Amino acid sequence: MTKLVLSEKKLTAACAATALIGIASIFIISLLAEPLRLSPGEAARGSTGSSASQKAKISGFVDSVDIKESHAVIGIAALEAVEAISFDTSYVKRLGLERFQEVEALGELRRYKGRESFVIAKIKLLNRNTSFCQSGD
Repeated sequence: MTKLVLSEKKLTAACAATALIGIASIFIISLLAEPLRLSPGEAARGSTGSSASQKAKISGFVDSVDIKESHAVIGIAALEAVEAISFDTSYVKRLGLERFQEVEALGELRRYKGRESFVIAKIKLLNRNTSFCQSGD
């Protein structure tokens, strides 16, 4: 007869500890993982290749701001534009966004009102300068 190296209790405890370490590792990696960087056009098309919500970051210039009672819609553009939704209207008002300000938005691509949308978790102004040289100036 062979002698058992681990008892049933020790084996169960080792399995539970390993499972907890694995779950904790996945959780930490998900917190540290860099969000997917997308252009406004890619965000507008929802081109992540995934049907689930996905963290993403987009950079561009403010094209429009429409603050409603329950949410704000911010047009973020580069060569193409995306409508980014924020449900924190007081935060958007405090930012005082103006057309052509450069912003970086962190959020999720997900379905909102039946279509792919970029839902903002955080938006950051990259510059406060709104003066641009135009042709003939």
